[in-house]
Amino acid sequence: MTEADERMITQLRDCFNAGYQFPQYCIDNNIKKPLFVGVDESQKNFLWEIFVQFKYHKSMTARFAFATPSIPKAVNFTVHFISGSLSFQDYSKLNLEDFDKIIVLANDMSEFKSDKSVCLSDICKFFFQKTYCDIPLLHFMQKHPGVKLIVTNFPIKPTTNHEFEKKCTYILAQLAHKLRNDKSGNVKTLMDWLGYSNAEILRMITWPGSTLNQDGSVALRDVDHPLMHVKNGIRNTAYQPEHFKNRIYFFGISHQFGLYAPDANTLESNLQKMLNEKNLPYRVENRGGAFMCAMQNIFYNLNAFNPEPGDIIFVYLDRLMPLNIPSFDISHVLDSYNYAELFADKTHLNENGYKILAEKYFEYLVENDFFSHTNFEYPPPQPYLIAMVFRKKMLQARQNFWTTKTWTFTKQSCVTNDLKSAA
Repeated sequence: MTEADERMITQLRDCFNAGYQFPQYCIDNNIKKPLFVGVDESQKNFLWEIFVQFKYHKSMTARFAFATPSIPKAVNFTVHFISGSLSFQDYSKLNLEDFDKIIVLANDMSEFKSDKSVCLSDICKFFFQKTYCDIPLLHFMQKHPGVKLIVTNFPIKPTTNHEFEKKCTYILAQLAHKLRNDKSGNVKTLMDWLGYSNAEILRMITWPGSTLNQDGSVALRDVDHPLMHVKNGIRNTAYQPEHFKNRIYFFGISHQFGLYAPDANTLESNLQKMLNEKNLPYRVENRGGAFMCAMQNIFYNLNAFNPEPGDIIFVYLDRLMPLNIPSFDISHVLDSYNYAELFADKTHLNENGYKILAEKYFEYLVENDFFSHTNFEYPPPQPYLIAMVFRKKMLQARQNFWTTKTWTFTKQSCVTNDLKSAA
């Protein structure tokens, strides 16, 4: 078993723990007679786990085989409450017509010529799609039927753009390390032409840090800086209106948070500005966070807040795009642009890139009629109340003025009369 195969089996175990297992995989793919094939003896324990899943499920049975004939025919396990013997068959001696699908626990398919065979990477992709996308999002939508949820992704850089690759030679962590350890202030970046100092760039690419809440959600720590403000786990979005009907939320990682951009130039702030210009009563909120290595945190954060009916939520789940949930594919929306002007490093946009993305999101919302039934009456202004307060203050000021003048005049008159009497 290769390192890649071993890594994918570990990922499948993670999905098992999250609740998605092979019996459900077979049901979702209409597989009634599955055959699981191991490639070496190190996979015996993993095959036993699959065997136990079917033993508990009881809706169907599965058979197990090894591609290598020298592997023992059976393996005995004794576990608390579970004991039994799992017998393995020789794959080369099986009649493949007896099975609906042959699930091979490896990526090398050279020994498996059947059209029914599916490799480990394809299995892993399907499990990830179900575990980290379809199931939790469907659960969320059932919990909040009046909320509009859209799954989105991120633009893909062209791999043949030599001009861009020549200019962009670092990733975020490498640049942060350089800026943090630089004493001269002369480190060259792709942000220099936008007029930011190295200290400002370092602030914009440094995560605020995070804390774990009791409900399982993860909150960013507060930051108070001219370029970045985070309060109560939410980054500041500029131009937010005081009065609005619903909210538009962005859940995701660094792209949604807006690394390499000040508060006023993030994706959310640019979108908010466009909504204001069209007098659309929506308030945009930035719920991005440092979730690249723990995507399930996004679902903890989703479940920890209660959106209102009519709210719109964009969720970024890396490269996972569901089939039965609305999605907005923006992987190629920047193909016609000069990437050297939009990206700040190999994977992150600068403020110009975020502005273009905001335009694309706005177009998507308009073209899909998200605003067609928006009826909202802004609170009426109160000119009479304001006029009354102003008039009252003016009258009071006039009264004070004349009272003071009268008192001064009277006093002067008394002084004059006294002088005349003395004479």
